[in-house]
Amino acid sequence: MAKKAAPEKASSAGNSNVLAAVSYVIGFITGIIILLVAGGDKYVKFHAMQSIFFSIVTIIISFILGFVPFAGIVWGIIVFIAWVVLIVKAAMGEKFKLPVIGNWAENSAK
Repeated sequence: MAKKAAPEKASSAGNSNVLAAVSYVIGFITGIIILLVAGGDKYVKFHAMQSIFFSIVTIIISFILGFVPFAGIVWGIIVFIAWVVLIVKAAMGEKFKLPVIGNWAENSAK
């Protein structure tokens, strides 16, 4: 019996990690979907909220920088790298907080 408890916990943590990582895949769209199915999992809610806020801020800044060609390209590269890091960190079970946005997400996920 004791052996079954440990795999169930690992499986539950694994599911949380997968849901958290998936919340970033299509930005605020998957963030909202995962937020709706997260239940009481604060880890998943945090990542879903951070995904939503990250997407919104990224869209706004991208629109503004879109008028400056070189800045827009550099911004796009930075956003892509941040997006990949967020997915990987969430999949690994790490609560990686972005500056400012991470605090918003943490407060919203309570």
